[in-house]
Amino acid sequence: MRPNREPLTIHLLVPPLSPAINSPYLPISTLASLARSATLSSPAFPSSSYPDVPNLFLAALRVRIIVFEDEQKCSLESEIDDDDRRSWHWVALSGEEAVGTMRLVPVQEKAHGVEKDGEEWEGGEEKRTQPRKGRTNMWDGAEAYIKIGRMATLKEYRGSGIARSLVEE
Repeated sequence: MRPNREPLTIHLLVPPLSPAINSPYLPISTLASLARSATLSSPAFPSSSYPDVPNLFLAALRVRIIVFEDEQKCSLESEIDDDDRRSWHWVALSGEEAVGTMRLVPVQEKAHGVEKDGEEWEGGEEKRTQPRKGRTNMWDGAEAYIKIGRMATLKEYRGSGIARSLVEE
């Protein structure tokens, strides 16, 4: 059960987000450090050093870091990626605390480790204007698609319907 009985509210961040996210201007380690200490009521956020990074994004990223890096031992490099800038982010708040988040990634512009011409391809800089051709077990190979990802809820809030609320919003 939720430890905090404050009403749950859902907020949306619409792309494009700051180009500073996942760039040499703002290294992943610095972004993670900002996110770990982010609170929505903190006067220090957005940081005067990085005023173009949305406070709500940092709060969502804090949830993702706790769930994926701290609990599941995923690397920060795999957690924070180029899709963050171009995705829609929903954030569930209990009072002023971010307790859950998810992102919706629009139609892929480049592939992430999918086959291209029969070889493994890590994406590089090539932009895609058409979806990749060829079936997979999750995709018919013909239609453009979006994907829901980075769904995370803080451990003490799991089982209270927050993920369902994020998806239904």
